[in-house]
Amino acid sequence: RFRRASEASDPDDRVATGCAAVDALLRGGFRAGDVSEVEGPTASGKTQLLAAAAAEAARAGSGVAWVDCAGSSFRAARLRKRVEARGGDGDAALGLVRVTRCNDAWELLRALDAAADAAGAGGLVVVDAPSAVLQQNMGGDRNPAGHQLVALVGAALWAAARRGLAVVVANSTARAYPDDDELGGGACFGEPWKGALGRSWTFVAATRLALSERLGRCALARDPEGGSG
Repeated sequence: RFRRASEASDPDDRVATGCAAVDALLRGGFRAGDVSEVEGPTASGKTQLLAAAAAEAARAGSGVAWVDCAGSSFRAARLRKRVEARGGDGDAALGLVRVTRCNDAWELLRALDAAADAAGAGGLVVVDAPSAVLQQNMGGDRNPAGHQLVALVGAALWAAARRGLAVVVANSTARAYPDDDELGGGACFGEPWKGALGRSWTFVAATRLALSERLGRCALARDPEGGSG
């Protein structure tokens, strides 16, 4: 479909996180028009990084659509505090954020269908822990319907990105073992890992930022511009 020129993103438009090290690694932040993924084990800081990006976007006057599949990951007080700490208007920023919770894959698809309009032109779409509602539909290679559902979610994420928004997803990882036949991951920080959604999710994100709780580090596990760190 044709879209308004005001909805189009510049290839260099970025949504910063406010974390200097992460923004340097991402060349300024999460890129508009792309789907990016933040992944790592439990308590590695994935949701905190999403909240930081949401606060930066809202502080700059951009809309944010937060799709919460984790139960209650969005904290209004945390966003207000971060915005005000960086010299912004906390209440005004909160007024630019729309939040919805999803309890199953179908609610997630409906939320993603509405997310671009909720965020508005030049906004940010955050999807926290889609694996929480998608894993129950998986089941290895013997369940093609589950993998088709994951593909639909990936397509919905890219539909929002193509409207000029930065789309950022957070998912968990787990340690992989040599006999694991569905890694869907790779090696990062010198350790093998696998994504929570396996191979069917592997190619959804254009940029993948891996976090390590144990080492307190981050690295680009996938970068369309060819860099890593």
